[in-house]
Parts: sequence; C-alpha cells; structure tokens
Amino acid sequence: MLIFFSYRIFISALFSFLFLATFSVVLNSSRHQPHLDHTLPRTFQSDPLKTRLDLIHKQATDHLTLVNAYAAYARKLKLDASKQLKLFEDLAVNFSDLQAKPGLKLENGNAIEEDAFRQIEKEVKDKVKTARMMIVESKESYDTQLKIQKLKDTIFAVQEQLTKAKKNGAVASLISAKSVPKSLNCLAMRLVGERISNPEKYKDAPFDSAVEDPSLYHYAVFSDNVIAVSVVVRSVVVNAEEPWKHVFHVVTDRMNLAAMKVWFKMRPLDRGARVEIKSVEEFKFLNSSYAPVLRQLESAKLQKFYFENQAENATNIKFKNPKYLSVLNHLRFYLPEMYPKLNKILFLDDDVVVQKDVTGLWKINLDGKVNGAVETCFGSFHRYGQYLNFTHPLIKESFNPNACAWAFGMNIFDLNAWRREKCTDQYHYWQNLTLPRTFQSDPLKTRLDLIHKQATDHLTLVNAYAAYARKLKLDASKQLKLFEDLAVNFSDLQAKPGLKLENGNAIEEDAFRQIEKEVKDKVKTARMMIVESKESYDTQLKIQKLKDTIFAVQEQLTKAKKNGAVASLISAKSVPKSLNCLAMRLVGERISNPEKYKDAPFDSAVEDPSLYHYAVFSDNVIAVSVVVRSVVVNAEEPWKHVFHVVTDRMNLAAMKVWFKMRPLDRGARVEIKSVEEFKFLNSSYAPVLRQLESAKLQKFYFENQAENATRDEHNIKFKNPKYLSVLNHLRFYLPEMYPKLNKILFLDDDVVVQKDVTGLWKINLDGKVNGAVETCFGSFHRYGQYLNFTHPLIKESFNPNACAWAFGMNIFDLNAWRREKCTDQYHYWQNLNEDRSLWKLGTLPPGLMTFYSKTKSLDKSWHVLGLGYNPGVSMDEIKKAAVIHYNGNMKPWLDIAMNQYKSLWTKYVDNEMEFVQMCNFGL
Repeated sequence: MLIFFSYRIFISALFSFLFLATFSVVLNSSRHQPHLDHTLPRTFQSDPLKTRLDLIHKQATDHLTLVNAYAAYARKLKLDASKQLKLFEDLAVNFSDLQAKPGLKLENGNAIEEDAFRQIEKEVKDKVKTARMMIVESKESYDTQLKIQKLKDTIFAVQEQLTKAKKNGAVASLISAKSVPKSLNCLAMRLVGERISNPEKYKDAPFDSAVEDPSLYHYAVFSDNVIAVSVVVRSVVVNAEEPWKHVFHVVTDRMNLAAMKVWFKMRPLDRGARVEIKSVEEFKFLNSSYAPVLRQLESAKLQKFYFENQAENATNIKFKNPKYLSVLNHLRFYLPEMYPKLNKILFLDDDVVVQKDVTGLWKINLDGKVNGAVETCFGSFHRYGQYLNFTHPLIKESFNPNACAWAFGMNIFDLNAWRREKCTDQYHYWQNLTLPRTFQSDPLKTRLDLIHKQATDHLTLVNAYAAYARKLKLDASKQLKLFEDLAVNFSDLQAKPGLKLENGNAIEEDAFRQIEKEVKDKVKTARMMIVESKESYDTQLKIQKLKDTIFAVQEQLTKAKKNGAVASLISAKSVPKSLNCLAMRLVGERISNPEKYKDAPFDSAVEDPSLYHYAVFSDNVIAVSVVVRSVVVNAEEPWKHVFHVVTDRMNLAAMKVWFKMRPLDRGARVEIKSVEEFKFLNSSYAPVLRQLESAKLQKFYFENQAENATRDEHNIKFKNPKYLSVLNHLRFYLPEMYPKLNKILFLDDDVVVQKDVTGLWKINLDGKVNGAVETCFGSFHRYGQYLNFTHPLIKESFNPNACAWAFGMNIFDLNAWRREKCTDQYHYWQNLNEDRSLWKLGTLPPGLMTFYSKTKSLDKSWHVLGLGYNPGVSMDEIKKAAVIHYNGNMKPWLDIAMNQYKSLWTKYVDNEMEFVQMCNFGL
C-alpha cells in the first residue's frame, strides 16, 4: 500500500513539472511574436465554452417545450382569449428566436465567440426565469382545469362504453322479445310430430256439456305456451278440494292448437277435472269490424313498428315487444261474449301458480262490481297516474291519478255484472278514442304551479350548496349556517296549505299574492347567497360532481353489461318467433292434409356421383330454402344439381312440407332426411355425441346461470347451445353419410350463392381433402387463436402461425377423405378434448386439426365472409363473390341484420309463399 501511494505522488509531481515547463516556454515565445491587430476578435482555439453552450441550448429547448405545452393546454381548456395564453405564445416565439441565433448552436466545429456567448447566456437565463415565474403563477389554476378536463374526458369515454353496452343490450333484448325459448319450440314441435305420427289417436273428443254448466268453477287461460298452461292447470287441480267441479277454458292460436291438444290427450287431467281447448279463430265474432283492437293490430303501421328492422332504434325496447300484438293478450276483454252461458269466471295468466283451493273466490260478494282483483299501490307507486296519460284532458277529467291500480293475472269476473255495465262497450270506446276534448282550468293555477316549481327548484339548489359545504368540510363556516336556515325557510313555505292545492279546490287570490311575495323574497335571498359563494365552491364542486358522475356512469355501465349479457344468454337459447311460426304453420298444413304430403319414392339421382351434390345441415326452414334457391337460380344446368338437406326429427315434417309446397325449379332435386336416419351416428361410434349427451355438458349449457352472466359476459358465446346441436357436427361424417359420392360441396345455412359454382368441382385439389378460402391476415385468424398452444400435444402437432380457413363453403374430395382417414383423425382429437382443454367450442378448431396440411387454398372470390358482423365488407368484393356468408350474430333473417347486406339475402326469399307473409319476417 505504501509503495502504491509513493508511486502516485511521484507521477503527480512529474506531470506538474512538465506543465510548468510547457507554460514557461509558451510565455517566453509569446514575447517574441509580432504585434497582433486589436480589431480582430479574440477566439478560443480549444473551445472550453462548448460544454456550457450545449447545456444552455438544452435548457432553452426544454423550456420551449414546456412553454408550448402550457400554451397547448390553455387552448385545450378554451382559454384562447386569456392573457396567460398570449404571454405563453409570446414566450414561445422568443425561445424560438433565441434558438435560431447562429451563436447558440455552432456546427462544423466553428469557434465560439466569448462576448456572443455571454450575451446569449444572459438572454436564455432571463427567458428561463420569466418562463418559470409564469409557470408557477399559472400552475395552480391550470392544474385544476386540467383535472376537470381529464375527468370530463373520462366521463366521455365511459359514456361511450355505456352507449355501446346499452345498444348491445337493447339489440339482444329485441331478439329475445321476438324469440321463443328453444325448449318451448322443441316441446311444441315434438307434440305436433306425435300428432302427425298418430292421427287416429288424437281425434277430437265429443262435446262435453260441462263446459257450459254455470254451477261449476270455470277458469280462463289464454296462452300459446304449452308448458306454462299445463303448470297453471295442474296447480289448480292438485290443490282443489273438489277437482271434478273445475273446468278449464284454454284458448291458444291456430298455430299451437294441435300441440296444446296433444299435451292434454297425453297427460289428461286427474280427479275428474275437465279442459276445453280452442283456437282464438273459433270465436267468429272476434273480427276487426267488431273489435277495434284487432283492426289496430292488423294495421300496416303497427305491424311495421314491431317487425321492421329497427334494431338501431331499440332504446324503448319494451314498446317493441310483439306480445302486445298478440290477440291472446286482448281476449280477456271479451269473456262474456266468449262464454255466454257462464255467470262467473276466474281469469288466470299463464305465469301463475295456484297453491291453495281457490273456490272461495266464487263465494266473495263483489257488491255489484265486475272485477275482483288485488290492489298493487303503495305510497305514490302503482297509481293511475303511472299508467295513463294525464296530460290528455279527457283522461284528466275521467280518472283520479291517485286512484289505486290493481293487478291482472288473477281476476274473478262477474260476467252478469259485466254485461249489465256494458264493460266491453266501454273498452271499445277507449280503444277507439282519438278526439281530444277541451279542458277549463283556474286562471291562477298555472301561475301557482310555476311559483311552486320555482320554490322547489331553489330549495333543491340551497340544499345542494349546504350539502356540498358539508362534503367540502366547511361545517363551521358561516355560509353553511345561512344555507341551512334558508333551506328550512323554503321547506316552511312549501308546507303552506295554499302553495299547492289538491282535489281541484279554488285558489284564493289574496293568499296567492302573499305566497307569491314570500317566495320571491326567499328566491332573491337565495340567489344573492349563491352568487357570493359560487366562486369558492364552483371549482371544488365541479371536480366532485365530475367524480360522482364517473361513479354513476360506471354503475350504469356495469348494469348495462349485465343486462346485455343476460339478454344475450336468453336470445342464444331462443328461436325467433317468425321461424317458430313458419315451422308450426308448415306442420299444421301437414296435419290438415296428410295424404298430400306422403313421401315420394326413392330417386336414384341422390346417389349419382356424376351430378353436383350439396350438403346443407340445418333446422332453419327459411334459411335452407334461401341457400337452395340461390344455387338453383344461378346454376347454368340446374337439373344436374342435387341437394342433401339434413335436419332434426323435430323439424323434418316442416322441412318436407316446405319443399312439397315450393318444389325446386328447373329440374333440381332435393333429398330431406333427419339426422336420426343415419343409424351409424351414435354415441358408441361418434365421441362428440357421447360428449353432447353428458350430464356435465348439458348442465353447462342449460342450467339457470343468468345471474352469473356478468362474470361470463365476455365468454357468453361459450354458453350458446348451438354448439350442442348434432347438426353442427355432421360435417365430419360426410363420407359415411354419402358413401357413393366422390365430391360434395358443404354449405352453411347462412350463405347465399350468387354465381354458378360448378367450377369448384373442376378445381384440382392436388390430393388434398378440403378446398377452402383462407381467412388469415397479419397475425389474425391463425391456428394460435383457435387452439390451446399451452397444451404440449397441440404445441408438438401444429404451427401456431399456420393460416386458418373458413367453414361454410367447402368442396370436399370424399375419396381423399377416406384415403387419409380424416374421420379417425377427428375422433382422435375429439376424444382428447373431453375436458375442453384443447379448444373451447365450435367445429372450426377440430376442423383445422383434422384437415391440417390437407386443405387446398381457394381464391378468395369463391367465398366472402363477414356479412353477419362486419359493416366494412366492400360491395365490390361482394359483387365479385360466388358465395357470400353471413357468419356472425347479425343473421339476415333477424331484425338486427345489417341493412346494407340484407337485400342480398331477401331477394332469394320466396315471398309468394303464404306462410312467409303470415309470419312477419320483416322483409
């Protein structure tokens, strides 16, 4: 250590000696230099000021940026006319001028002149000092304004999300309102299928005179919901002391009549109770010339309101619910005419359950009244004022807005009193009424109302300032005391009996003048106090109000998302009413004319491999008809085209009746089968069928989990029961289903064919199995998005960057499929995915796996996708496409279809078909 320090001292001394020697030489040599011209500037050859100049330049640049930022914020906060903005803008110009000076930043290694440097340094320091002073002065006021602006921006962003969430929820609610739960649709279709299979068994029974016996207990239930009616009836019978004395009058529509009759034939009432089932059409007096409501329901304007494509205006969703169009909903006003021989009847909605014997209702003395009902009002809620428009003078004259409302759903009606009081005429009078009548009022009433409103408004304002003062921790302040006293004064004023008169009492002018003066004095005091306090309160109140607004909007957003998720879940598990109507009417036609719809003999063309064969698997009659019709219309040789339509047993009759009623043009053929006819498709052969039948998977899709919809709102698509449909998985069994065919074109039911597509059969697939259009672009629609690459087997077997392709229009080489044993591959992967660890849902992921490296990419013009979700698909692209695909939620047969694309689908709808017109497809 000692040697080390000695060495350092020696080196330091050596360098000092050399420096002094060099300096001495320079001094001596300078004495012998010639005299220099004193007019030349003095330069620093070694440029020792360069570092300082760079620092000053950086300081100037930084402050220019800061000044510009404050100026920009001032503009953003709309302070364009303010003095501060002008000062910042001038200062920014000064900094820019400084930076432009040639001496501030020298290039090319030029020397820096010291005098110029000193001058620039001083200017920069002065400007920096000025900038800092201005920023300190402005910072507090700017910071508050910026905080307010930031809060406003947050509110705007959250409100945008709220608007979007509300719209999505409204659209889903609109679909739900116009849909029938799939379980109800299934039940009705299966009941009707039973009627078709056993027509003799379900012939109508002879007339039973008990249905007109006034000494029995009669019930009226009007509904198209079989399961709901069965529960109402069963609950009455189970709890009745003398069920053999109970008669149920069930009325439904013609469409559901067969299903309702079959139910009560298969499940007759116990213990002697009786049921009469009729359709509304059997009551001949109910026509538009007699019943105003029927005339209104049939009007084109009202039909358009309910059924036109108005998803974008779905904010008043409850007014768009087609249940209000149902005649069944209005039958309750015609009970005496429907049951002329009865004296009393108990009307029950289809969503009630009876828990006790209710015959006591017939023994209640109604005191000559028509309707026995439970009142629903409490406080100011459920009173006439909430249901009727009391701004209409006739309503105002005829009814008391504070009268207590009562409930429909369980009403004991005295039909004799009804006839005596001519209640149906009264109903017709109000239903027909359109002309307003004049209304006379007290001349001082309007002014009194205005004064009352003024007092109320200022009381609210005063209370708000007092509340904010407390919130801002000003409890001890004088202002708080004044505001609280003033609030008490306003409350005392409002309590005065003359300020707001009820029950139409006259207003005394002297009392009115006195009250008017008191109110004006208090209003004047309140305004003076508010002006004095306003400036100090406003900024803090504005910030607090904005924070409160953000909280409130976020609460609304959460609620809207939850409502949207629940509505989406309901709509996913529903069938549009138009589709349900069409299927039911087609089946009704089959029941009415069994001989007409017998199966045709076998046609060998369905097995001819030289023809063009198409596979369409669906339970949607109208969608299948459009697919088939679009192919036939655009085919050059339609007689060479054969369509293999497979549906479920439930919709088989409807599908067959459609194609019997509307046979294909120009020699094209159609074969219609149910999935149950393919006997090899069972759970011992097909793993997916075993999985679909598992209790665990059924529970996942069908248990009541609406309350958990918020947690799953982003995964709501995973709850869509379409993934449980066997029809969705048939595409993986084409070679076994059609063993004699070589090639087949698979089409989804949401496509439209716009050109002759026989060219697909001529494409050389290079030994591949599947010809499809690829969908990837950039990093989107690649295998990594569909499969779980955290699973080691997936990671080993596939490339996450491999390009995905589309199902929906696929040309399959069935011979290559058999050779490559693709169905075995599909079974292999499906067996491994029992716990949904390889992929979550759908048929595309297993398709990507099954046909990996076995798919030939087709030109994109063959198949254009996205018309069911993407409004940006160009019309040029669509016009060039052979097949367009409405993949996504906005299907063309739904109200939420995108208008710009809908006509491309509706042009192939057979609008001349009578049932299409009757079922309100909103086309």
